[in-house]
Amino acid sequence: MPSEANLKVMEALQEEAYKGIIRIDAETMNLIGVRPGEIVEIEGARITAGIVDRAYPTDVGQSVIRMDGIIRRNAKTGIGEYVKVRRADVKEAKTVQVAPAQKGVMIQADPELFKRSLLGRAVLKGDIISPGGTKRRRRTMSDSPYGDIFEVFEHGFMGSFGFGGLKFVIVNSNPKGVVIISDQTEITLSSKAIEVYEEKVPDVTYEDIGGLDDEIKKIREMVELPLRHPEIFERLGVQPPGGVLLHGLPGSGKTLLAKAVANESDANFLLINGPEIVNKFYGESERKLRDIFEDAEKNSPSIIFIDEIDAIAPKREDTHGEVERRIVSTLLVLLDGLKSRGKIIVIAATNRPNSIDPALRRPGRFDREIVIGAPNRKGRLEVLNVHTRNMPLEGVSLEELADITHGFVGADLLALCKEAALSVLRRLIVELRLEQKEKIPQETLEKIKVTKNDFMEALRLVRPSGLREILIETPNVGWKDIGGLEKQKQELIEAVEWPIKNPEAFKRIGIKAPKGILLYGPPGTGKTMIAKAAAKESDANFILVKGPELLDMWVGQSLPYNEEILIRKNGNVMHKKIGDIVEGKEEVDVLCFDKDLRVNFSPIDDFIKHKTKSQLVEVTTKTGRKIKVTMDHSLFSFVNGKIVSTPTGYLIPYESYIAIPRRLNLPREQLNHLNLYNGFKEDRSVFIVGASDHLKRAKKLLGNDTVAKLLNISKKYLSDILSRDLPVSLPCFIDLMTRAKLAVDHAEMRVKLKGSTHTYPANFAIDSNFWRLIGVWVAEGDFEEYMVRIHNKHPEIRSDVKQICNQYHFNFSENEDGIFITSKLVKKIFQEILCLGTGAYAKKIPTCMFTLDKKSKANFLKGYFSGDGANYPKADGKFGIESSTISKTLANDLLYILLDFGIIATNYLVNKEPHNQQYRLSILGVEHFKRFLEIGFIDTLRNERITQYIKSRKWSRSDLIPLSGGVLSLATICNNPINNVTIGKDRMKQMLQICDADHSKYKEYWDIVEGDIYFDLVKEIKTIDKEEFVYDISVPDGQNFVAGFGGIFAHNSEKGVRKIFEKARQVAPTIIFFDEVDAIAPRRGIEVGNKVTERMVNTLLVEMDGLEELNDVVIIAASNRPDIIDPALLRPGRFDRLLLLGPPDTPAREQIFKLHTKNMPLAKDVDLLNMAEQTEGYVGADIEAICREAGLLSLRADINTKEVTKKFFDEALTRVTPSVTEEAMSAYTEIEGEYLKKARAGLVKDIPSYLG
Repeated sequence: MPSEANLKVMEALQEEAYKGIIRIDAETMNLIGVRPGEIVEIEGARITAGIVDRAYPTDVGQSVIRMDGIIRRNAKTGIGEYVKVRRADVKEAKTVQVAPAQKGVMIQADPELFKRSLLGRAVLKGDIISPGGTKRRRRTMSDSPYGDIFEVFEHGFMGSFGFGGLKFVIVNSNPKGVVIISDQTEITLSSKAIEVYEEKVPDVTYEDIGGLDDEIKKIREMVELPLRHPEIFERLGVQPPGGVLLHGLPGSGKTLLAKAVANESDANFLLINGPEIVNKFYGESERKLRDIFEDAEKNSPSIIFIDEIDAIAPKREDTHGEVERRIVSTLLVLLDGLKSRGKIIVIAATNRPNSIDPALRRPGRFDREIVIGAPNRKGRLEVLNVHTRNMPLEGVSLEELADITHGFVGADLLALCKEAALSVLRRLIVELRLEQKEKIPQETLEKIKVTKNDFMEALRLVRPSGLREILIETPNVGWKDIGGLEKQKQELIEAVEWPIKNPEAFKRIGIKAPKGILLYGPPGTGKTMIAKAAAKESDANFILVKGPELLDMWVGQSLPYNEEILIRKNGNVMHKKIGDIVEGKEEVDVLCFDKDLRVNFSPIDDFIKHKTKSQLVEVTTKTGRKIKVTMDHSLFSFVNGKIVSTPTGYLIPYESYIAIPRRLNLPREQLNHLNLYNGFKEDRSVFIVGASDHLKRAKKLLGNDTVAKLLNISKKYLSDILSRDLPVSLPCFIDLMTRAKLAVDHAEMRVKLKGSTHTYPANFAIDSNFWRLIGVWVAEGDFEEYMVRIHNKHPEIRSDVKQICNQYHFNFSENEDGIFITSKLVKKIFQEILCLGTGAYAKKIPTCMFTLDKKSKANFLKGYFSGDGANYPKADGKFGIESSTISKTLANDLLYILLDFGIIATNYLVNKEPHNQQYRLSILGVEHFKRFLEIGFIDTLRNERITQYIKSRKWSRSDLIPLSGGVLSLATICNNPINNVTIGKDRMKQMLQICDADHSKYKEYWDIVEGDIYFDLVKEIKTIDKEEFVYDISVPDGQNFVAGFGGIFAHNSEKGVRKIFEKARQVAPTIIFFDEVDAIAPRRGIEVGNKVTERMVNTLLVEMDGLEELNDVVIIAASNRPDIIDPALLRPGRFDRLLLLGPPDTPAREQIFKLHTKNMPLAKDVDLLNMAEQTEGYVGADIEAICREAGLLSLRADINTKEVTKKFFDEALTRVTPSVTEEAMSAYTEIEGEYLKKARAGLVKDIPSYLG
């Protein structure tokens, strides 16, 4: 009699997930009395059903059952647990009610079409199902009693078109129990979720993750075991792991893996998105973190997943923000303080592990770090199986796609599949000429197929995200395409191909593969081609690095000493000369844009000073921004739909657009007090009032004589001070308190000037009104001997100023010309605490303004524009808001501070004479006027003018983007008529919402419309006086920084070798090919000045034999000057193989002739062997030139010719001369014997010169 089997649960393969199929071996089938295609009951904590198929050969005799995540959830079991399996009593379903399993999902679908995607499915009430897999079930059940239910749809569509990724719940069925859905079943599909099931639906299971088998095993050990079986750890007497840190490339599956673990562990999943936790209000960020951890403890078992942890937990020593430091401290306390440690696991993800505070990475917090790199071929195949499981493929070989998608991570492969599907959609729209609301016929849907050509088209658009920042190519050259060089080919096969394709052989013999190969020889001998062939034959990624390009080609091309950049230092933001920063090697942060085109502060990691090698120029934009750079220094321009670094000399006035900030993300710190106590601590004209209690305590500690001496007064006067609470000198008081070691609470004290009756609190409380007063003064104020004067006759502004003066108890008087604050101490506060300059040319904003909260900034600008601004219709009919100043510093400050409100003001000179220049700031455009309303004017009239003008405009123009390249193509795809050379950001955003609503296809364009970059038209480029030195900085996060008047993005002068190696490791197997390596790795000690190449040599040495292993990363370098390469690179362990590529011999030359003439119609009189014998000393490039020249000569003689004769080859031989002479080859032989061998032995002391 059939019985039941007890089987261990294992995961299914990716391509078999969600089809309702389980796999068991023949012995188990016999035991329970079933055959392939029949249906079994599976009993865990709940009963469900599955269709039987044969086990994989490796599972035979192992007593295991393979099932996907949905069946595991339906059976309430997990991987590694045991379930009971028995033959099911199955009935044909008459009716089945189905509803979406996820809340908030609305479904409208043809029930008949939906039924086809469920045909043959065995279900019970309460089961979760995913449509699709009908063809797979039909194949499995063909010889079972249920095979005939598929016959009615012999030629019909059996996919899950439109349902991919959605989960549904079986609400009810008739009859009850296990039923099978047939062509006679009536399906009722509810349009929205029905509250019948309280348990959560697994969004992600292990079958949804491909290429991460090892990582899944590691994380299951760390997470599932403690959550499911904490008693094991109690028995062992150890604390279970508390945290796992996942790091690797963006899109590699870190978040997906965390979600899958939570679902499989049946744990509560709490997500913390790093940037979202940060709050500007004190203590809010920490409170959010504590609430999440408390929630996790209440609802344990729980998994807390912190995405982008580097955003909230950076290294405390490297951050200037107090919020980040507090968050790190709170996180450390929470991780250490978890009570139910076995039931709460913290998983964090980042692609910048070295930016995280090191205290988080010690055992007890994040116990295990798991690196998630780019998947190998097997992994890519698994990912492709996941993303195409419901796609109607035709003629598509996923194995071939896996072969050619080197460096692609999971997100890239998903984008590739989506792009292939979109290719079908575009073709369908064109072929059928469908109207927008026209319903697609059923028969048309059934014919839709995704073909190999669709994937090839998608590959042109989707590139591996891990290698976007560096040059990657897929070589199309194999060993068969290279003539001769047989010895060198074999050397590369052994050194490159074998270790990558057969790593187990090297482990078995106990040897390590070579790290690097140096190819040297005359130009044109095939060094680059043979390296590409090695990459192709090894199925490796190929990163091409040209030596001169690595130096960015602009060494010595930077900015002059006095060019200013906006920096952040010790929490303060200010302008500073780049020369001062470089010479002083100051540790400051600078503004730059990141990969998402967001502007943020980033630290400098290197300082560069060069001798000037080219002409200095000043670039001026349409909005009046200016930057001084050398002609060859790069700015960022918009070319062919991309932001690229472009040498300044290549920019064209009135044609080129360059990147400037569209808005700044400046600090937002509320300043509630001015600390006059510390501000005047060295000013002997300032006295402290209300300090008698502190003086009495000091007298008890130090004695009467000492106190009087330190205060520089007589003992009698000290007695008067103590009895009458008289003022004392502030600096003397501070010295006394320091000597007495007394803490001072100056909150109740006041300060005054000697001889003055006016006193003000030592901790002077202020609000945003104070900054409005400062704004009015900057616009229309000056200083006199004993007062602060504000020139203004406007009644509303005067009333506001007087109200603020009364608020702060400033003594003032007024006449018809203005208001006078008659306090020498207030004048001192303005000049020394706020650093406000004297005279119109010295006007500037207060030093703290850049770091203030937005309300304070807005009030300052309100005061300034009210005093010195105007708004009116201009002569050309445009409406504008304007202000003028003769202070260049103030104009520059205002341009930057307005950017914090997203306002791109225009600056132009009213008078261009050097000593009489006037800077006029103009704000134009409805969108900018709307943003300016956040600032406004003090008086109502000018505010009403702005409001009325905005209301009068029927449309407004957004920021403009040049139309070129992909942007123009995008507009064409969206059928947008283009009549201009630019397009508005809003219009482009509308197009993107139509073509790419999920941000997966055109991310770079989404970044442009949502990022912080504005494209400003170049107006003028003029030469200026040359300087001896120029200066630059290296900013690793963005390779750029903001500099110049008003702010323009400048490019770094050097790119890092380290980033190339980092990317290579992430997408291994990889071949890094350094062409012309002698340009970046010459001998150290001979370079003067900036020593750029010496730093590169040092970095290369560290990367090649440092602590971090170069697993599956091979370095191949090429040079025709090996005699000038640093000898340290030539030693074993770095470049292990040195291969000379000389001119080919006669058989090799014949082979090369055959390769270059294989598609050429040769006449019978052409003898390639004879040609080979005549070309002694010719290299491969020379022979290619001969063949090309012969073909051109033939066409020149007769454009309709059908063959190339011998005479044309003979003539070509006279035109192309050999590249290599006997003297050159003898020099290479000498280099090999005298330099390379000695360098490998470490014996080189002098610099030889073999090639001049």
